[in-house]
Amino acid sequence: MIATQRLSVRPYEKSDYAIWRDLYESEESARTFADRIAVYEQAAQRDEMYQIGVFRNSDEQLIGKVEVYTILRMSYDWGMIGYSLHHSFRERDTGLRWCMRRVNTSFLQKAFGG
Repeated sequence: MIATQRLSVRPYEKSDYAIWRDLYESEESARTFADRIAVYEQAAQRDEMYQIGVFRNSDEQLIGKVEVYTILRMSYDWGMIGYSLHHSFRERDTGLRWCMRRVNTSFLQKAFGG
């Protein structure tokens, strides 16, 4: 887990289902969500993809996600990283983008030795 004073970035857990369902207004079942989490965990173990949630510390609200994809590992590391904030949180806090860039940098340094 990576944490700032206001945000925590961590892999999704099965217990995040209700927050995720409400945020994305999804009709996906808890079982399907758990299967999705298992796919994320397997991809991370293979060092192919890391799909992690961004949570607000004050109330554990899911506000977005960070995705890291490994493209190539040879004599150099090549990956792709992106983040998205749920539309209902984009305009509320201008500091979120700064925090996400900082979290992205921290994660890249850990994952890709940058």
